[in-house]
Amino acid sequence: MNTDEYINTLTEQIRCKKARHAVAEEIRAHIEDQKQEYLCEGADEAEAEEMAVKEMGDPIEAGVALDTIHRPKMAWGMIALMSVLSILGLVLQYLVHLDLSKLQDNVNYPGSPVRYIIDGITPNTVIVVILGLAAMILVCYLDYSRIGLRSKEITVFLFLAIILWQWAAGLKVNGRQDWIPVGSIEVSISMLIYLFIPLYAGIIYNNRGKSYMGFFESILWMLPALFISIRIPSAVTTIVLLLTFAVILTAAVSRGWFRVSRKYTIGGMWAAIALFPAFLYILAKCFGNEYQIYRLQAYAGRLTQWITNPDGNIFYLTKPVNQMLSGGRLIGAGELPDTAAAVLGKGNYYMLTYVAAFYGILAAAALAGAVIFVFFRFFRISLRQKNQLGMIMGAGCSAAFLLQTAAYIINNLGIIPTEINAPFISYGGAGTVVTYILLGLLLSIYRYQNVLPAGILQEHYTGKPQNHSS
Repeated sequence: MNTDEYINTLTEQIRCKKARHAVAEEIRAHIEDQKQEYLCEGADEAEAEEMAVKEMGDPIEAGVALDTIHRPKMAWGMIALMSVLSILGLVLQYLVHLDLSKLQDNVNYPGSPVRYIIDGITPNTVIVVILGLAAMILVCYLDYSRIGLRSKEITVFLFLAIILWQWAAGLKVNGRQDWIPVGSIEVSISMLIYLFIPLYAGIIYNNRGKSYMGFFESILWMLPALFISIRIPSAVTTIVLLLTFAVILTAAVSRGWFRVSRKYTIGGMWAAIALFPAFLYILAKCFGNEYQIYRLQAYAGRLTQWITNPDGNIFYLTKPVNQMLSGGRLIGAGELPDTAAAVLGKGNYYMLTYVAAFYGILAAAALAGAVIFVFFRFFRISLRQKNQLGMIMGAGCSAAFLLQTAAYIINNLGIIPTEINAPFISYGGAGTVVTYILLGLLLSIYRYQNVLPAGILQEHYTGKPQNHSS
């Protein structure tokens, strides 16, 4: 049996077609190495190949064994946990509406439990969550690696589509042009631009092996998403995106993807990021509206005040939030201030405050901890990926979710209002589907972690040799 016959027989036992190419190349390399040893010992070409193939063992048994390893692996436990957290988020929205009605009317809200659900959550919210979970499962079964090979083209297309869509049909609310209509549904642009995160990870993957020019090119590819978020404008989205891109680029540099000085490159990049708030302020001062300048000044003032003078709140909701938290108990409902209705009226943004006030601080901590656990686990799984594209994409998406959750917690602690939704804890309409798409991408990376090992993507899809210089 020659090498080709052996590999064909072996790979026929592997049911996952995506894994066959990688396994075949790996087996071929082993046979070739062993063949070279026999040639050095004096065997002729045919004899050396035959002996090397024979040493690999029975191809059917080897193929069956490899089939158990190189197959998609569903994270059913994580899917179940995310489904439970999704349902819990819906229940919290229902409870917020119910308790807000009681506070405002001082009477029990009329109607049946079904009426509560319809009024408190709205059918659209339930439909969005169901569609989101369906999208998550669908994306989980898709091949995430194709994004990496076409990430630059997709980024340009997405950027132009959002800009043109916003220009033609964008809706301006409270000075922000953050909404674009899709039929009868309005989609938040500040949620939609999170789709740039896995695309940016793919761009970094394609730039590996380059020197400082490749590194600075990677920085320039941050601009499409940042330009849209500044144009909306949304300061918190801009900061989350910038920090996420920086985490992705830091991971790439620290792993030697670029031929640069790791220490000085990473240090210089984060020093520049530390100056970015000043850049935003100058930009708002030159081109922004008066209320945007005031908001940036208020953020800066609050940062310096909240540690030394927690009662000196300059945002109208931070004081009632602090009052609700200070009146809370470790377990069970605490004393509610008269201003609680103002906080509950912004229910989506203050779900953790609500849980702490009505069910205890420990319950709020457990909810936040469960969400952080999910994304921190995905972050660790991503960093351990053998496939480098899966590693960088998963780390980027996980970092974005962790930063979103951190900003949400800061808001619910009454420090600085961010008006940001947190995955599973609150829902922001149709834009929630974007969250589930990124969650599906994380599941896809986990699913194919044993199918697409490192260094085979370009060869598998284009037939061109992979650049192994990095």
